[in-house]
Amino acid sequence: MDPAGDTAVYQYDAVGNHTGISRQSSALVSIIDFTPASGPVGTTVSIFGIGFSPTSSENTVGSTRGGGSSQDKGDEDKSLNATLERA
Repeated sequence: MDPAGDTAVYQYDAVGNHTGISRQSSALVSIIDFTPASGPVGTTVSIFGIGFSPTSSENTVGSTRGGGSSQDKGDEDKSLNATLERA
């Protein structure tokens, strides 16, 4: 994130060589990382990124298997914590 609040997106080729940089507004939702990558029902996942709403109810988190989740706000609109409630 630059001082203006925009996000730099780095592009790489198939072998990892840096090929470019683009900028996007931080008003867009961007997920930068999440942990853990998998887990059983009840696992809390921390999602790190930008552009999340300061109002928790406006942040929707789901799983690729269609399970519901509950979430709470993390740190300064840069992270969310979500718990998978069902498979």
